Amino acid sequence: DEIDFIPIHIYYDWGGQGMAEAFLKAIDDTYEAYGKPIWVTEYGLANEGCYGAGNKAFTAQIESYMIDTIAGLEQRDYVERYSWFSFSPEDSRGGETALYNEQTGELTDLGKLYLDLGNPDIENVNIEDKYVEDLACYNELDALIVKANDLKGSQDYKKYNNTSDFENALASALNVNRELYESSQVIIDELVERLKEEYNKLINEVVGTVVEQGVQDDTLDEDSDVAVKTGDNSGFIIFSGLLVLSLGSYLGLKMAWRDCQD
Repeated sequence: DEIDFIPIHIYYDWGGQGMAEAFLKAIDDTYEAYGKPIWVTEYGLANEGCYGAGNKAFTAQIESYMIDTIAGLEQRDYVERYSWFSFSPEDSRGGETALYNEQTGELTDLGKLYLDLGNPDIENVNIEDKYVEDLACYNELDALIVKANDLKGSQDYKKYNNTSDFENALASALNVNRELYESSQVIIDELVERLKEEYNKLINEVVGTVVEQGVQDDTLDEDSDVAVKTGDNSGFIIFSGLLVLSLGSYLGLKMAWRDCQD
């Protein structure tokens, strides 16, 4: 039930008749097996002897195959997407099946035919459907980015001395490419660990400073995760002492002045 659609690639490599029928039968058999919508993410023709660059003998066959397969795909409601695979015009296996010139972008004759055939009526089709969601690693990264930005924007951020590594890690996380192939997801994992490490370094830096000052009780504020000093009376004691000394000096001077008057 977690599978939304079945992707298919189909290429044929013989120069005989019945290719379109065989193609559509493969589509039907797949739907019958799984009962899920079909996406033909790649299909075309590939054969060095028939469809390679410069071989014009099979042009009519290629066009006929395209016309018949697209007509069949359009008739099948369970086929949600399809895409002809355009080889490079110089490719030895399928150059004559190319839809456009890769250097100029100009459509080939086959590309013009595909343009005419390959634009289905989408009036009643929702084209905003989204099958692929961000992987979980992105969710963790985004949560860390929010947390890091909150810390950076807090009033307590000025307490930190060594913020360059933290800010570099945050910048890397913000600028990462969000269209990575699945095989490159390790990049996201590394960014998560790096940002987490630099974040904790800052927190521990403040906590360590508080401990060195003889604070009796250190706590972390739940909202900002920044160390909050509690139970530190050293400042008040120093101030009180200075006040007493100042008061004593003032009284002493006043008594001395009165003696001089007498």
